[in-house]
Amino acid sequence: MAGGAQGRIGELVVESLAAGGAGVGRWEERACFVPGAAPGDRLRVRVRRDRGRWLEAESLELLAPGPARVTPPCPVAGDCGGCQWQHVAPAAQRAARAAIVQEALRRIGGLADPPAPTFADGGPELGYRRRAAYHGEAGPGRLRLGFHGAGSHRIVEHERCLLLEAPLADALSGLREQLARSLAAAGRFTIEATLLAGPALQLLVRAEPPLARALAGALDGWAAPGMAATHLSVRAAGGGGTLREAPGAPFRLEAAELAAPAGGSLRCEWWTRPGEFVQANRFANRRLVEDLLALAAPRPESWVLDLYCGAGNFSLPLAAAGARVLGVEERAVSVRSARKAARELGLARARFRAGGAGEVLADLAAAGRRYDLVVVDPPRRGAPELADRLDALGRPRLLAVSCHPAAFARDLAGWRRAGYVLRELRLHDFFPQTAHVELLADLAPA
Repeated sequence: MAGGAQGRIGELVVESLAAGGAGVGRWEERACFVPGAAPGDRLRVRVRRDRGRWLEAESLELLAPGPARVTPPCPVAGDCGGCQWQHVAPAAQRAARAAIVQEALRRIGGLADPPAPTFADGGPELGYRRRAAYHGEAGPGRLRLGFHGAGSHRIVEHERCLLLEAPLADALSGLREQLARSLAAAGRFTIEATLLAGPALQLLVRAEPPLARALAGALDGWAAPGMAATHLSVRAAGGGGTLREAPGAPFRLEAAELAAPAGGSLRCEWWTRPGEFVQANRFANRRLVEDLLALAAPRPESWVLDLYCGAGNFSLPLAAAGARVLGVEERAVSVRSARKAARELGLARARFRAGGAGEVLADLAAAGRRYDLVVVDPPRRGAPELADRLDALGRPRLLAVSCHPAAFARDLAGWRRAGYVLRELRLHDFFPQTAHVELLADLAPA
């Protein structure tokens, strides 16, 4: 009966970690989810919500720590919502991510015996993010800047986020000091900070119009410490428009030498504009791109369709490796950044088209276009529009990238119905200290 266990107190042994980050144990044969728990923990808990088939509980006391529990390096871990798993050892984090993916493949993807995913070589466990979205609140004589607390909109302040690359963390410490000195207006705001090549800092500030104007004034002429340049854009919420746009965009995000599929290396670079999506972990992203290139093994005669291509994260390296690529992206601003990078690199084989994936797929199918390979890296909702178009595209091979195992599993079910087989699955640790994982799947028509 719903609500029957709510408020009850008892002991629980945590057996595993769930996709949302909570620990999972059994309470009278029902799954019980406890935030902040680690595998093997024995806890005294109180049931907060009885959901019928499962329970949500809070930990009252750690009676005995499990073997996977470690001391979090961050003083606000557990309160800040940015990390769920700083208290879990890295090896146990990886095992949990792999189990989450396999469970999604079984439960949603319909695979009775899903393949064991392999992890790529890991990057740093801390200091890996080149991008962060900070929440701020200003008031008389005070400034709060940090991330939202777990499950709330309460701002948790911290002196220095341990997940950020050191130059970005240094710059944001200087930003905090500048706002504390110069911002007199009150209200809430957000700041998206991105570490660019150089290094340089890109800031996109969003707030209601009066506060947005005050923020633009407080940051006018401010130079981030340790940065070659600081690019500031300010946008007002509620239809207030852009108050300030960083001149000279797009900006070079990164230049890299990547391992080429046939040996040696190839040079690539990416550009970005304020507000564009950027992979936060450049270390893991390079390895992902190299993995995808190795699986794709592009040849000069290869035709590749890259759906949801963003600013060319995969399109540009594939073209640099010799393939003829059409990148498709709904956001026109990202297409302009991708075209800028292609011009800088002299990649005439990389073409880009702005438009929704479903609309463009219909146009390509109607025109009789055929592809040897389709790369798909959709947003969290997945790519449901692709399954019904595979025959019209010539039944190409698929390389699918996803940050959402459940959405990928739903897509996989559709691709399997279309006659595709999952040949290989690789995982990449884009988000250490969290429950999230990036996956790369290789699928081929049966």
